[in-house]
Amino acid sequence: MPESDPPDSVDVTLTDHTVIEAMARAVIVVDPDGRIVRWNGAASDVFGWTEAEVLGRRTDDILVPAHELDNAGAARARLRAGETVAGDFTLTHRDGRSLRVHVANRAVFGTDGQFLGVVGVSEDVSHQRRLEQESADLALERERAAEASVAAAEVERIARHRLEFLAEINDALATASSRREAMHNVTRATVPRLGEWCTLYVLPDTGSRLPDIDTAHSDPDALVAARDLQARFPYDPDADEMIPRVIRTGESEFYPVLADVLTDSATTSDEARAVVPAFELQSVIAVPLVRRDRILGAMQFVNSDSGRVYTDDDLVLAEVVASRIASSLDNLRLREHEQMIARTLQASLLPESLPHVDGVDVAVRYWATGEGTEVGGDFYDVFQVDDRTAVVMGDVCGTGPMAASTTGLARHTIRASAWHGATGDAVLSELNHAMLRSGRSTFCTVSYCTLAPTSAGFRFEVTSGGHPLPIVCRSDGTLETVGLPGTLVGMLDSVRVQPVTTVLHPGDTVVLYTDGVTDVRPPHDIDADVLARMVQHACERGGTADEIAEHLRERIEAVLPLALRNDDIAVLVLRITR
Repeated sequence: MPESDPPDSVDVTLTDHTVIEAMARAVIVVDPDGRIVRWNGAASDVFGWTEAEVLGRRTDDILVPAHELDNAGAARARLRAGETVAGDFTLTHRDGRSLRVHVANRAVFGTDGQFLGVVGVSEDVSHQRRLEQESADLALERERAAEASVAAAEVERIARHRLEFLAEINDALATASSRREAMHNVTRATVPRLGEWCTLYVLPDTGSRLPDIDTAHSDPDALVAARDLQARFPYDPDADEMIPRVIRTGESEFYPVLADVLTDSATTSDEARAVVPAFELQSVIAVPLVRRDRILGAMQFVNSDSGRVYTDDDLVLAEVVASRIASSLDNLRLREHEQMIARTLQASLLPESLPHVDGVDVAVRYWATGEGTEVGGDFYDVFQVDDRTAVVMGDVCGTGPMAASTTGLARHTIRASAWHGATGDAVLSELNHAMLRSGRSTFCTVSYCTLAPTSAGFRFEVTSGGHPLPIVCRSDGTLETVGLPGTLVGMLDSVRVQPVTTVLHPGDTVVLYTDGVTDVRPPHDIDADVLARMVQHACERGGTADEIAEHLRERIEAVLPLALRNDDIAVLVLRITR
């Protein structure tokens, strides 16, 4: 409420009762000693006292609370000096409750300048002030709510940003098939979200001291300079510097202002200090890659020309990212190790090389499918037996250690039987007997063939134990299959097989294969007629056995890529050259 002064009419006399009583506001007149000499009806309405009860009493005794007495004394001094004192005051009602009252006090002086007393005009503004305070409180509450809403939106934005970033890291790791590819993917996924530079250091194996390094930069041109910088300052595992120290200790290092750290470090060379302004390096985070309490390497994030300074929240995010990367890298390391073991074992089950066969061009293709962590059951072999050449194509049911051991048993049994002079049916019979005696709960299919030179070409004999029959593409383009299916090997007490013979002439091509070529779910399945036409087409394109094998690969992949197949494939091509 704006300050107001007592009406001029009140100033006429301190005893003009008619004028005072007519006032709508509470009017209190006090003498120089502060004693009440006039009290109108409006004052009785505000404060609860009647005029008869208050005349002659001091206002301090009935209206002013104890905590306001000092203020009251100061106000009287100002009044005696001729000032008008106006404002909100806390006064008391007769019943003891506090009132918020707007008061305008003015001193009255006689014509001779003598201080006659004080006239005060009062109005109870308790309700009004309460409404004003409630309004102010509501406005403050709304302001705080708006600030909280803005803060919550910012928190949500940061959280969404970080979740999107972590999703990108997960995608980068999920699409990687090797540690090198994972390193390449994640460094580029972090730039520029978590820095202009990102460098990943990964120890190749347990006990390694020199890490593999991959660096990404938001500026392709600057990436060249970054790699030059790495060449100038090669990694030293024993150095008392950021990354070597992080890898040794497994503890993160965080430098919001890098220049200050290098300036304070006594071990930093002048050349290293010069790098900071030259590359505008501003802020750095280095975090370890830890998996199962084993340190796999470290990751470094650098902000340069953006001027952004890393915060503690950035450090936490970097550590979360490093943890996910470490987990994936460790899994990839284990998978690569398993693949290496599988490849080594698979190679041991196949011939190291194909022998030279005079008059026959030989080529082979072997495609392991899936992740390559298990040994497949497909196998082939080519070896000499006196004046003949044995050609074997087989497929053990299943994968893994059991298939691997059965494959080894099959190859060695077939070779031993053939070298002891067994015929085709006897070879498969001895293999059946060996598999049954081994106690393995598996079986295999085998196509055992022999090539014997004749004056017209080669006598080609096929003995099939449940295996897909060889396809022969004659020099004139006609097609035929050679052999009779026979029974599976290792399934029954005895096998029923029958050798079938044909003659191969110069220009004829034979293709032996495993069922990984044909046994694919619709619509990618290939029946015998379709495969025969593929062979025919490959032969029509001509060339060496190796070229025909490559033509076949293209045709097979056109139906369904090898990477999407769930069975290994072996293909062996024989092309008669004389």
